[in-house]
Amino acid sequence: MLLRLRLLGQAIFLLVVAASLILLFAGRELRTSPVDTSPVAENPSPSLQEAVPLSSQENDLLYRPPLDIALIFTHAKDNAPFQYKLRVAVGSLLHAASAPLRLHLITDDDGFHIASQIINDVQASSQLDSRYVKLVYVAAEDFIPEIESSVTVLQDFFTTRRDAYYRDALFFFSLFLHRLLPGLERIMLMDIDIKVKGDIAELYSHFERFSPTNVMGMSLEQSPVYLHLLSLYRRSNPKTSLGSPPGQGGFPGYNSGIVLVDIERLRNSKIISRYLSRSTLTEKTKQYSFQGHLGDQDLYTLIAFDHPELFYTLPCGWNRQLCEWWRGHGYQTVFDQYFNCTGELKIIHGNCKTEIPENFEKGAEQGLHLLQRRPLLVLEGPCDELVEGRRLERHGLLQELEDVAEALHVALLAQGRAVVEAVAVLWLDVKGLELAVLAELEGVRETEKEMERS
Repeated sequence: MLLRLRLLGQAIFLLVVAASLILLFAGRELRTSPVDTSPVAENPSPSLQEAVPLSSQENDLLYRPPLDIALIFTHAKDNAPFQYKLRVAVGSLLHAASAPLRLHLITDDDGFHIASQIINDVQASSQLDSRYVKLVYVAAEDFIPEIESSVTVLQDFFTTRRDAYYRDALFFFSLFLHRLLPGLERIMLMDIDIKVKGDIAELYSHFERFSPTNVMGMSLEQSPVYLHLLSLYRRSNPKTSLGSPPGQGGFPGYNSGIVLVDIERLRNSKIISRYLSRSTLTEKTKQYSFQGHLGDQDLYTLIAFDHPELFYTLPCGWNRQLCEWWRGHGYQTVFDQYFNCTGELKIIHGNCKTEIPENFEKGAEQGLHLLQRRPLLVLEGPCDELVEGRRLERHGLLQELEDVAEALHVALLAQGRAVVEAVAVLWLDVKGLELAVLAELEGVRETEKEMERS
């Protein structure tokens, strides 16, 4: 009997152990198996289906701090050419930018509405994410009364006529950006008659190269306008470098088409503030026999005569100016010494209403030498036979090209009273491998007639 009870107890014990082992392994299976294996993926939510993850580059771009750019866009209503310039400027700006942008439009209600439409069209056509561009409306009309008294003083010294183009208050706004945009630290102010080729983030990086005293950054003026405006001063001070071309170690002045402004330093600059007073301007314009007509850049140039430490000089390629007005108004023999810019093209500036050619970039790479002419040869007599109708053969093309290119840059010296340049256009027909030389001599002939009459 005792044996049977012992065997029964052992059997019960084994059953309990076996049941425990079964429960243990079953629990492990439950913990390692999926919680829910039903086919819910067959009907995903629409939001998950449409979501597209950002690439690392896009994510970096989206969360980078925006670069601040100010554009003045007033008098835009019913002004189609002005609107087209904004389209070209903003379109090229956005196309080349590697950072998000915040565009501060200094304008009026109509101008902001027009500019918003233009920029939205540009974004749509370039398929640009709208998060990369933010627009800020800065009301110009509300701000003008605040600076009117200061602007009136500047207008008396840096515009010559009541109806002058540069007399408008907007051409002095850069001097008051610390009051117009008080919440910013740095900003890039740009004219809208530009076409951008370089990455604007690269331009912004020049702020990091400012010295502790630099308040603004600009490119040098690329025409002899200040050589002209300083003519009286230079006559009395023949050893001065003011107004001379940079290649001779001179200072040709600044151009304010592109301006980098450290707003905090502008706000704290006692020197610039002093130059806004009538007494200081009277003293300095008298000292340099200086009467400007180009708005704020005249003032910056005047300040730089005595305080160059306030200004950082941008490479010429960040403001490649196309205006050649002074070439045909008495300064053709020295014009190229100012106009020359060998740096990489970053921003093309169609100043003095100069049209920016569609293919200027290609021309700049392959034949900018046509704009940067060699020193003029001085010949006596007409040059019709020299250039008119001449055609080059394939053999010896390069040598002929060099000879003719030099000969075409001709000045006619008549009775020691005037110098006239014969302008020519070189055209290369790649398919035919022949060079056609075309000369525009009508202006030369007309000048000769005028000299004969005198």
